[in-house]
Amino acid sequence: MRPIRLLAVALALLAAPLGACEVLEAETGRIITLYVAGQTATCMGMVEQQCLLVRQEPDQEWQFFYDGIRGFTYEPGYLYTLQVLRRHVPNPPADGSSAEYVLVRVVEKTPVGVE
Repeated sequence: MRPIRLLAVALALLAAPLGACEVLEAETGRIITLYVAGQTATCMGMVEQQCLLVRQEPDQEWQFFYDGIRGFTYEPGYLYTLQVLRRHVPNPPADGSSAEYVLVRVVEKTPVGVE
């Protein structure tokens, strides 16, 4: 085998696991922390609805969260710190999200006004 061809084959074999890692992460998802406010807010998606207010860092502004979190039951009046699995949804419906969120665990649940 020619040295250049051998090098090309070796590089292809080395690159394959990197691509596989990206595919695996897309399939299995990534665990993130979400902070959830003690109240919901009116937001506009396809229709007017109530959205959770979330942020990924304690010092960020609250943002509308249009998706649900599977396994999480929101209770107004509590601030939540959640660990959530975020997965990519391949071929989502036109009116659906390209991400799915699944509760891993409730890290903290604090009554509003108590810090």
